[in-house]
Order: sequence, then structure tokens, then C-alpha cells
Amino acid sequence: MLRTLRRLLACPGLEFAEPPQLLADGVTARAFELRLAGAPPAISGPLVCRVLCDGGEARTGDPLLAESALHNALAATGFPVPRVFATGTGGDELGAPFMLMERVAGRPAFGVFLGALAASVPLAALGIGAAPLVVCLAAWGGMALLLRRLHKVDGGAVAAELARAGANAERLGPDAALTELDQLIRAANAKQLEPALDWLREHRPPLSGAPTVCHGDYWYGNVMVSAQGVHLLDWTQAGLAHRELDLGWMSLQHYSRLPMAVVDPLFDWLWLPVRPLTWLFMAPIRWIYRLGGGVDRDRLAYYTALCATRLLANGAKLEREWRARGGSRPAELSAWGSPHTRALLARRLRRICGVDVRSQEPEDPKLTPRDLQG
Repeated sequence: MLRTLRRLLACPGLEFAEPPQLLADGVTARAFELRLAGAPPAISGPLVCRVLCDGGEARTGDPLLAESALHNALAATGFPVPRVFATGTGGDELGAPFMLMERVAGRPAFGVFLGALAASVPLAALGIGAAPLVVCLAAWGGMALLLRRLHKVDGGAVAAELARAGANAERLGPDAALTELDQLIRAANAKQLEPALDWLREHRPPLSGAPTVCHGDYWYGNVMVSAQGVHLLDWTQAGLAHRELDLGWMSLQHYSRLPMAVVDPLFDWLWLPVRPLTWLFMAPIRWIYRLGGGVDRDRLAYYTALCATRLLANGAKLEREWRARGGSRPAELSAWGSPHTRALLARRLRRICGVDVRSQEPEDPKLTPRDLQG
């Protein structure tokens, strides 16, 4: 890593002021916290190096350059994202695509929300009964406003900035998303999802005018809150499409076993009564967002189907790889690959586009009508 950064930053005397420390170990990437000595002042502060690993092949090369350029293009507009200082495509000493960016201080909004909600309960017991509701409305409204702010960014100007940076903006577009989904389905050998892909290709809504900058994985865990404000992180699934891409993804999030996957041994009996309440985390954000108008129902259904298909294909690929190599079950597979979640995604997909993917959907007699509510 150090040899690669010396070359890319043109700083032959570059050293680590502090040894890199593993910050996060995900399915597709690992993030390291580090600090450099002998670097220009702009990059002498806390940094994060995100290195793609197994499962990240869909975002290598030019797409990663486009993601880096997107960070800086958004930062140039004043939108709160970390700036990227260096990008590697995998053909260097490090041997894997990576992004070196500024580290944003603060705590994830999910933890802040739950902490504030817990602190409001004693206030309610003391007679200030509206305190929990105020906390919820503030969290939901703040998340909706941040997403609105992102969608108001001039997508045409961002695409032009990507082109000036030498990145291919089309690799973040809807056609590229379908191409990546096709590759994912083939890698997972999930032939039962091919009719869904055909439907998505046939019904893809055309882009008229400038595209909308979409985050692609918008939820509390990717919003960092500090005394200086908020920052939106993790643009791995970002795209230049319609705003309904973000809303479609958000409409599926309560299907996951997160954030309770840490108590996996208890899930068989604990998750069923708790999971219906998880819609409270994201659904009100969508409702508040839609109060501002501008949401197309047909496009929302399309992008919901796109996200559901991608989740099913990714789950099939992860399970195939896990069974081939053995070991512990990946966290993402435990969250999105559970029988309940896969069955709910498959039923949602069938309701939208009439595609039956039952071979992807495990038998699960414990599903109830309430479980199937979308």
C-alpha cells in the first residue's frame, strides 16, 4: 500500500505516521484507517483506504474510477461526501482496486437515532410524552431532507465532471446496472432469475433530461453524524438514474434480518415477532420524501424489482461461494439470504412483474400474511 501511494501521490518520502488499522471488514471491501507522514497538507489528516476484495469484481477498474470521481464531483457542489485523493485499479503493487479518501468523524445515524430514542423514554415517563415522537420525526425528516438534497444535485453537471476526470459516466447508468446484474446472475448460476432480467430490460424507463444522482444504499448506517454536520458514505452502489432507484431500495430494507443478525442463534423464534416493526426505520422516510412530490409509481415499481432481483442474485452467488469453500456463514448472507427474506423478495418480485422464481425461494411454512405485506 505504501509503495502504491508513494507513486500515485508523487511523494517518494511518504511514510505511515500511524500503522494502518482495519476499520471494517465487509463482503466486498475492507476499510483501513491510516495517517500519512511527509504528505501534502491536504492529506495529512485521518484517512481511510477502502480496498476491494472477493466479491468486488463488479466495481473494479473504470467503475471504481467513476465512483471516485463521483465523490469529488459531489464534494465540489457542496454535498457532504468524503473527498477521494487517490484511486488504484488493481494493476499496481497493492494488487486490488482501492480508494484513499478523507476520514469523516462522527457516529452512524442509526446509533444516534437509537440512542436518542432510548434517552427520550425516561422523558416520556416523566410526563413529556411527545419526546419519543419528536425524536422519530427529527430522524425521519432529517433523512428525507438529506436524500432530497442529493436528488436536487445537477446530474448533468456531475456527469460532465466525471467526463473531465476521465471516468465513464455511463458505467453508473441504468444500462450498466443491467449489465452488472446479468454478470451477477451468471456468476451465481441463478437461471431462474433470467426471466426477471428480461422483464427489467424490456421495461427499463427511459432517461429524459439530466439523470438524478442516486446513492443506491441509502439507510441510517451510511449517514455519519457529528457536531460539524452529516456526511453520506459508501457510494459503491451509486448510479445516475431516476430518484426512484433509492426509494425502491429503501422499500425492501425491512425484509433484511439486520440489524439483529448478531443474535443469529435466537433468530428462529425472536425475528418473527420483531421483524414487522423494522419498517418503522425506513418507511416513514419514504412517506415524508413523497410529500414533496415528483415520484413516479411505475418507475418506483421498476426499481424495486431491480433491487429485489439484485439481492436474490447476490444471495445466490454468496451461498454458492460459501458452500464451495466452507467456513462460517458470511454476515451479508445471514442478513439477506435467510429463507424468510428470500421468500419475501421473490413474492415482491412476482407481484411487480409476474415472474415466478420459486426455485430461488426456499420452502418456508412459517410465513404468515403479515410477513408478506410490502
